[in-house]
Amino acid sequence: RYPYSTRFGEEFFGIDINYIRNSVKIVVDAYNGSVEFFVIDPDDPLIQMYQKAFPTLLQSIDAMPESLKEHIRYPRDLFSVQAEINLKYHMTDPNVFFNKQDQWRIGNEVFFDRTQPVTPYFVIMTLPGETEEEFVLILPFTPLVGEKMVSWMAARSDGDNYGKLLTFTFPRGIQVDGPEQVEARITSDETIGREFTLLCPEGKLCIRGNLLVIPIGDSIMYVEPLFIRPQALDFPELKKVIVADATRVVMADTLSEALKELLGEGGTAPTAATTEAEETPRLEGEAGTEEIERVISGLKGTISALEEALAELEKALKGGDLQ
Repeated sequence: RYPYSTRFGEEFFGIDINYIRNSVKIVVDAYNGSVEFFVIDPDDPLIQMYQKAFPTLLQSIDAMPESLKEHIRYPRDLFSVQAEINLKYHMTDPNVFFNKQDQWRIGNEVFFDRTQPVTPYFVIMTLPGETEEEFVLILPFTPLVGEKMVSWMAARSDGDNYGKLLTFTFPRGIQVDGPEQVEARITSDETIGREFTLLCPEGKLCIRGNLLVIPIGDSIMYVEPLFIRPQALDFPELKKVIVADATRVVMADTLSEALKELLGEGGTAPTAATTEAEETPRLEGEAGTEEIERVISGLKGTISALEEALAELEKALKGGDLQ
Protein backbone atom coordinates (compact mmCIF):
# COMPACT_ATOMS: atom_id res chain seq x y z
CA ARG A 1 0.00 0.00 0.00
CA TYR A 2 3.04 2.29 -0.14
CA PRO A 3 3.72 4.37 -3.28
CA TYR A 4 5.81 2.46 -5.85
CA SER A 5 5.76 -0.64 -3.61
CA THR A 6 6.79 -3.82 -5.37
CA ARG A 7 7.69 -7.41 -4.65
CA PHE A 8 11.32 -8.48 -4.80
CA GLY A 9 12.16 -11.39 -7.01
CA GLU A 10 14.80 -13.31 -8.89
CA GLU A 11 17.66 -10.83 -8.45
CA PHE A 12 17.83 -11.52 -4.71
CA PHE A 13 16.30 -14.82 -3.65
CA GLY A 14 14.97 -16.55 -6.77
CA ILE A 15 11.38 -16.18 -5.50
CA ASP A 16 8.99 -13.27 -5.05
CA ILE A 17 8.92 -11.92 -1.51
CA ASN A 18 6.94 -9.14 0.14
CA TYR A 19 8.16 -9.42 3.75
CA ILE A 20 11.67 -9.51 5.16
CA ARG A 21 13.02 -8.89 8.68
CA ASN A 22 16.31 -9.39 10.47
CA SER A 23 14.76 -11.29 13.38
CA VAL A 24 16.87 -14.30 14.37
CA LYS A 25 20.56 -15.12 14.60
CA ILE A 26 21.27 -18.83 14.19
CA VAL A 27 24.41 -20.45 15.60
CA VAL A 28 25.60 -23.89 14.54
CA ASP A 29 28.15 -25.66 16.76
CA ALA A 30 30.95 -26.79 14.43
CA TYR A 31 31.82 -29.74 16.69
CA ASN A 32 28.49 -31.44 17.38
CA GLY A 33 26.13 -29.79 14.88
CA SER A 34 23.71 -28.45 17.50
CA VAL A 35 21.73 -25.35 16.52
CA GLU A 36 20.63 -22.40 18.67
CA PHE A 37 18.22 -19.61 17.73
CA PHE A 38 18.55 -16.11 19.23
CA VAL A 39 15.84 -13.47 18.70
CA ILE A 40 17.40 -10.11 17.87
CA ASP A 41 14.20 -8.37 16.73
CA PRO A 42 11.49 -9.15 19.34
CA ASP A 43 9.08 -6.66 17.69
CA ASP A 44 8.70 -8.80 14.57
CA PRO A 45 5.07 -10.09 14.69
CA LEU A 46 5.99 -13.31 12.88
CA ILE A 47 8.69 -14.12 15.45
CA GLN A 48 6.23 -13.34 18.25
CA MET A 49 3.93 -15.98 16.75
CA TYR A 50 6.79 -18.52 16.45
CA GLN A 51 7.80 -17.87 20.07
CA LYS A 52 4.29 -18.78 21.20
CA ALA A 53 4.26 -21.89 19.02
CA PHE A 54 7.76 -23.05 20.03
CA PRO A 55 8.46 -21.49 23.45
CA THR A 56 11.67 -23.48 24.06
CA LEU A 57 13.17 -23.06 20.58
CA LEU A 58 13.87 -19.33 20.44
CA GLN A 59 16.11 -17.62 23.01
CA SER A 60 16.60 -13.93 23.69
CA ILE A 61 19.68 -12.33 22.17
CA ASP A 62 20.71 -11.54 25.75
CA ALA A 63 21.43 -15.25 26.21
CA MET A 64 24.02 -15.26 23.43
CA PRO A 65 27.61 -15.37 24.76
CA GLU A 66 29.50 -12.10 24.38
CA SER A 67 32.22 -13.93 22.43
CA LEU A 68 29.61 -14.67 19.75
CA LYS A 69 27.95 -11.26 19.82
CA GLU A 70 31.26 -9.71 18.76
CA HIS A 71 31.00 -11.57 15.44
CA ILE A 72 27.42 -10.66 14.51
CA ARG A 73 27.21 -9.10 11.06
CA TYR A 74 24.38 -7.18 9.47
CA PRO A 75 22.81 -9.41 6.75
CA ARG A 76 24.06 -8.60 3.26
CA ASP A 77 20.85 -9.76 1.52
CA LEU A 78 18.64 -7.62 3.75
CA PHE A 79 20.91 -4.63 3.20
CA SER A 80 20.71 -5.14 -0.58
CA VAL A 81 16.91 -5.00 -0.44
CA GLN A 82 16.96 -1.91 1.78
CA ALA A 83 19.47 -0.21 -0.52
CA GLU A 84 17.20 -0.84 -3.52
CA ILE A 85 14.27 0.69 -1.62
CA ASN A 86 16.39 3.68 -0.60
CA LEU A 87 17.08 4.54 -4.24
CA LYS A 88 13.56 6.06 -4.31
CA TYR A 89 12.63 6.53 -0.67
CA HIS A 90 15.54 8.85 0.21
CA MET A 91 13.45 11.61 -1.40
CA THR A 92 11.50 13.46 1.30
CA ASP A 93 9.83 16.18 -0.78
CA PRO A 94 6.45 14.82 -2.00
CA ASN A 95 6.67 16.53 -5.41
CA VAL A 96 10.23 15.33 -6.00
CA PHE A 97 9.26 11.84 -4.87
CA PHE A 98 6.13 11.69 -7.05
CA ASN A 99 8.06 12.79 -10.17
CA LYS A 100 11.15 10.71 -9.30
CA GLN A 101 13.33 13.77 -9.88
CA ASP A 102 16.19 12.63 -7.63
CA GLN A 103 16.16 8.89 -8.08
CA TRP A 104 19.47 7.07 -7.52
CA ARG A 105 20.93 3.82 -8.75
CA ILE A 106 23.69 1.46 -7.68
CA GLY A 107 26.88 2.15 -9.62
CA ASN A 108 28.60 -0.45 -11.81
CA GLU A 109 32.01 -2.05 -11.42
CA VAL A 110 34.20 -4.23 -13.64
CA PHE A 111 34.29 -7.77 -12.21
CA PHE A 112 36.20 -10.47 -14.10
CA ASP A 113 35.63 -9.30 -17.68
CA ARG A 114 32.07 -8.02 -17.28
CA THR A 115 30.25 -5.01 -15.87
CA GLN A 116 27.92 -5.54 -12.91
CA PRO A 117 26.32 -3.49 -10.10
CA VAL A 118 28.54 -2.96 -7.06
CA THR A 119 27.70 -5.46 -4.32
CA PRO A 120 27.61 -4.47 -0.60
CA TYR A 121 30.93 -5.01 1.18
CA PHE A 122 32.18 -4.94 4.77
CA VAL A 123 34.84 -2.43 5.85
CA ILE A 124 36.32 -1.27 9.15
CA MET A 125 36.12 2.51 9.22
CA THR A 126 35.33 5.54 11.38
CA LEU A 127 31.93 6.89 10.41
CA PRO A 128 31.58 10.68 10.08
CA GLY A 129 30.90 12.18 13.49
CA GLU A 130 32.23 9.14 15.34
CA THR A 131 35.56 8.69 17.12
CA GLU A 132 36.10 4.93 16.94
CA GLU A 133 36.36 2.48 14.07
CA GLU A 134 33.37 0.23 13.35
CA PHE A 135 32.60 -2.84 11.28
CA VAL A 136 30.08 -1.61 8.69
CA LEU A 137 28.41 -2.79 5.51
CA ILE A 138 28.56 -0.13 2.82
CA LEU A 139 27.27 0.61 -0.68
CA PRO A 140 27.75 3.73 -2.89
CA PHE A 141 25.00 5.34 -4.99
CA THR A 142 25.06 7.35 -8.22
CA PRO A 143 22.27 9.36 -9.95
CA LEU A 144 19.83 7.49 -12.17
CA VAL A 145 21.41 9.41 -15.04
CA GLY A 146 25.11 10.07 -14.52
CA GLU A 147 28.15 8.38 -13.04
CA LYS A 148 29.40 10.58 -10.20
CA MET A 149 28.83 9.38 -6.64
CA VAL A 150 26.07 11.24 -4.81
CA SER A 151 25.71 9.19 -1.63
CA TRP A 152 26.67 6.06 0.27
CA MET A 153 24.71 3.95 2.70
CA ALA A 154 26.06 2.06 5.71
CA ALA A 155 24.69 -0.58 8.07
CA ARG A 156 26.32 -0.80 11.50
CA SER A 157 27.19 -4.09 13.22
CA ASP A 158 28.92 -3.20 16.51
CA GLY A 159 27.32 -3.30 19.97
CA ASP A 160 24.28 -1.12 20.63
CA ASN A 161 24.58 0.38 17.14
CA TYR A 162 23.79 -2.97 15.52
CA GLY A 163 21.13 -2.63 12.83
CA LYS A 164 21.25 1.15 12.48
CA LEU A 165 21.28 2.41 8.89
CA LEU A 166 22.92 5.67 7.84
CA THR A 167 22.90 7.46 4.49
CA PHE A 168 25.52 10.14 3.75
CA THR A 169 24.72 12.47 0.85
CA PHE A 170 27.35 14.69 -0.78
CA PRO A 171 26.49 18.39 -1.19
CA ARG A 172 25.28 19.40 -4.62
CA GLY A 173 28.08 20.83 -6.77
CA ILE A 174 30.67 18.46 -5.31
CA GLN A 175 32.30 16.15 -7.85
CA VAL A 176 33.09 12.74 -6.37
CA ASP A 177 34.01 9.98 -8.80
CA GLY A 178 31.59 7.08 -8.86
CA PRO A 179 32.61 3.43 -9.33
CA GLU A 180 32.20 3.56 -13.12
CA GLN A 181 34.40 6.63 -13.42
CA VAL A 182 37.14 5.02 -11.33
CA GLU A 183 36.94 1.80 -13.33
CA ALA A 184 37.29 3.86 -16.52
CA ARG A 185 40.36 5.62 -15.09
CA ILE A 186 41.92 2.25 -14.25
CA THR A 187 41.18 0.91 -17.73
CA SER A 188 42.62 3.98 -19.48
CA ASP A 189 45.76 4.30 -17.33
CA GLU A 190 48.72 3.58 -19.63
CA THR A 191 51.04 2.29 -16.90
CA ILE A 192 48.46 -0.13 -15.54
CA GLY A 193 47.57 -1.17 -19.09
CA ARG A 194 51.19 -2.12 -19.80
CA GLU A 195 51.32 -4.08 -16.53
CA PHE A 196 48.17 -5.97 -17.53
CA THR A 197 49.80 -6.94 -20.83
CA LEU A 198 52.91 -8.26 -19.07
CA LEU A 199 51.01 -10.04 -16.29
CA CYS A 200 48.45 -11.69 -18.52
CA PRO A 201 50.10 -13.19 -21.60
CA GLU A 202 48.39 -15.97 -23.52
CA GLY A 203 47.45 -18.76 -21.13
CA LYS A 204 46.79 -16.50 -18.15
CA LEU A 205 43.65 -14.62 -17.19
CA CYS A 206 43.60 -11.22 -15.44
CA ILE A 207 40.66 -10.96 -13.05
CA ARG A 208 39.69 -7.54 -11.69
CA GLY A 209 38.07 -8.06 -8.30
CA ASN A 210 35.37 -6.06 -6.52
CA LEU A 211 35.96 -2.32 -6.31
CA LEU A 212 35.82 -0.98 -2.74
CA VAL A 213 34.80 2.65 -2.24
CA ILE A 214 36.11 3.64 1.22
CA PRO A 215 35.33 7.01 2.85
CA ILE A 216 38.33 8.36 4.79
CA GLY A 217 37.87 11.68 6.57
CA ASP A 218 36.54 14.11 3.95
CA SER A 219 38.01 12.07 1.11
CA ILE A 220 37.24 8.88 -0.78
CA MET A 221 39.71 6.09 -1.51
CA TYR A 222 39.14 3.33 -4.04
CA VAL A 223 40.74 -0.13 -3.78
CA GLU A 224 40.56 -2.95 -6.34
CA PRO A 225 42.45 -6.28 -6.26
CA LEU A 226 43.89 -7.89 -9.39
CA PHE A 227 44.03 -11.68 -9.57
CA ILE A 228 45.93 -13.87 -12.01
CA ARG A 229 44.64 -17.31 -12.96
CA PRO A 230 46.37 -19.75 -15.32
CA GLN A 231 43.79 -21.28 -17.65
CA ALA A 232 44.77 -24.76 -16.46
CA LEU A 233 43.94 -23.94 -12.80
CA ASP A 234 40.70 -23.03 -11.06
CA PHE A 235 42.19 -20.96 -8.24
CA PRO A 236 43.26 -17.35 -8.88
CA GLU A 237 46.21 -15.72 -7.10
CA LEU A 238 46.18 -12.17 -5.75
CA LYS A 239 48.91 -10.48 -7.77
CA LYS A 240 48.41 -6.71 -7.56
CA VAL A 241 46.37 -4.11 -5.68
CA ILE A 242 45.06 -0.98 -7.39
CA VAL A 243 44.44 2.12 -5.25
CA ALA A 244 43.01 5.44 -6.41
CA ASP A 245 41.95 8.80 -5.05
CA ALA A 246 40.31 11.76 -6.80
CA THR A 247 43.27 12.39 -9.11
CA ARG A 248 45.67 9.42 -9.15
CA VAL A 249 45.58 5.69 -9.82
CA VAL A 250 48.47 3.41 -8.77
CA MET A 251 49.10 -0.33 -8.77
CA ALA A 252 51.56 -2.25 -6.58
CA ASP A 253 52.25 -5.75 -5.30
CA THR A 254 50.54 -5.18 -1.93
CA LEU A 255 48.01 -2.81 -0.39
CA SER A 256 50.63 -1.21 1.85
CA GLU A 257 52.96 -0.56 -1.11
CA ALA A 258 50.11 0.88 -3.17
CA LEU A 259 49.10 3.22 -0.32
CA LYS A 260 52.69 4.36 0.15
CA GLU A 261 52.99 5.10 -3.56
CA LEU A 262 49.66 6.95 -3.63
CA LEU A 263 50.43 8.99 -0.52
CA GLY A 264 54.09 9.50 -1.39
CA GLU A 265 57.04 9.07 0.94
CA GLY A 266 56.47 12.58 2.24
CA GLY A 267 52.82 11.78 2.85
CA THR A 268 50.22 13.55 0.79
CA ALA A 269 46.65 12.70 1.58
CA PRO A 270 44.12 11.29 -0.86
CA THR A 271 42.78 14.26 -2.80
CA ALA A 272 39.38 15.31 -1.54
CA ALA A 273 36.28 15.82 -3.62
CA THR A 274 36.41 18.89 -5.84
CA THR A 275 33.75 21.34 -6.95
CA GLU A 276 32.53 21.10 -10.50
CA ALA A 277 32.92 24.83 -11.03
CA GLU A 278 36.38 25.54 -9.64
CA GLU A 279 38.08 22.13 -9.42
CA THR A 280 39.65 23.15 -6.09
CA PRO A 281 40.26 20.78 -3.15
CA ARG A 282 37.39 20.53 -0.72
CA LEU A 283 39.82 20.56 2.21
CA GLU A 284 41.39 23.98 2.52
CA GLY A 285 43.16 26.15 5.08
CA GLU A 286 44.52 25.20 8.48
CA ALA A 287 41.55 22.96 9.34
CA GLY A 288 41.97 21.08 6.07
CA THR A 289 45.70 20.68 6.65
CA GLU A 290 45.12 19.25 10.11
CA GLU A 291 42.56 16.81 8.70
CA ILE A 292 44.96 15.74 5.95
CA GLU A 293 47.75 15.15 8.47
CA ARG A 294 45.37 13.16 10.68
CA VAL A 295 44.30 10.97 7.75
CA ILE A 296 47.93 10.38 6.71
CA SER A 297 48.95 9.48 10.26
CA GLY A 298 46.02 7.10 10.60
CA LEU A 299 46.76 5.40 7.29
CA LYS A 300 50.45 4.93 8.12
CA GLY A 301 49.53 3.48 11.51
CA THR A 302 47.02 1.14 9.89
CA ILE A 303 49.60 -0.04 7.35
CA SER A 304 52.15 -0.77 10.10
CA ALA A 305 49.59 -2.60 12.24
CA LEU A 306 48.45 -4.64 9.24
CA GLU A 307 52.00 -5.66 8.37
CA GLU A 308 52.67 -6.71 11.99
CA ALA A 309 49.42 -8.69 12.17
CA LEU A 310 50.16 -10.51 8.93
CA ALA A 311 53.66 -11.39 10.14
CA GLU A 312 52.26 -12.78 13.41
CA LEU A 313 49.60 -14.74 11.50
CA GLU A 314 52.19 -16.29 9.17
CA LYS A 315 54.38 -17.24 12.14
CA ALA A 316 51.44 -18.84 13.98
CA LEU A 317 50.35 -20.82 10.92
CA LYS A 318 53.84 -22.16 10.37
CA GLY A 319 53.89 -23.30 14.01
CA GLY A 320 50.51 -25.06 13.63
CA ASP A 321 48.61 -22.55 15.82
CA LEU A 322 45.13 -22.16 14.32
CA GLN A 323 43.55 -20.29 17.26
